[in-house]
Amino acid sequence: MAKKRVQTGSKAIDLILNGGVPKGTVTLLEGPPGIGKRDIACHFLQKGKENKEKVALVYRGYGPNDVGAYSDDRTQCPKDVTLIECSGSTDAPATMRCNIGELFTVTDTIKKYFKENKGGRIVVDIVSDISMLHQPQQMYKFLEQVARETKASKTTTLMIVDEGMQEKSALVGLEHVCDGVIQLRLWEEGLKVTPVVRIKKLTGEKFDREYFIYEKLKQGIKMVKST
Repeated sequence: MAKKRVQTGSKAIDLILNGGVPKGTVTLLEGPPGIGKRDIACHFLQKGKENKEKVALVYRGYGPNDVGAYSDDRTQCPKDVTLIECSGSTDAPATMRCNIGELFTVTDTIKKYFKENKGGRIVVDIVSDISMLHQPQQMYKFLEQVARETKASKTTTLMIVDEGMQEKSALVGLEHVCDGVIQLRLWEEGLKVTPVVRIKKLTGEKFDREYFIYEKLKQGIKMVKST
């Protein structure tokens, strides 16, 4: 029996995922800073809103513009999105607050959200911060707890991590916890640098492991198979 898919909102990403990410799973979006991970995550949240789903963003910010990447117009807070803010500051917009310095408060807050909001989708954009502030074992335990709560609540989770911001062993552990891994890289050919993407992991499914070239367009992402 085919698994039910959740469209990401990026047509090309959905294409290489055979229709989207499997519902109720945790997918890791990894790549170097500035390559476009938050653009994809923004599409993911917007698609959820279009489908009238409950959507949430777990982030760390210090001011009102720190969630602009997830807004429809990039200058305001995203509308109809539960904001779980983890800096410990009171300056950034939030529906719920916790402190990433005390990781158990983040876990408890996410658990509370899942308990009150079954299904839907959530973006967790604090993994790189956690890897810098806490030991790998603490990060791994946190991710395991989020993964369990994701499956119990039948919520579809997208995690973002900046590649190169943590030890390689920590990234391997992170990939192990997640059901799927979407990897973005920069492909260098002479003086030309092109962003490429591939599916690195998709538990229980067959998938194409090759990289694909993509370019960001207003309507999403255009994909061409790399050579």
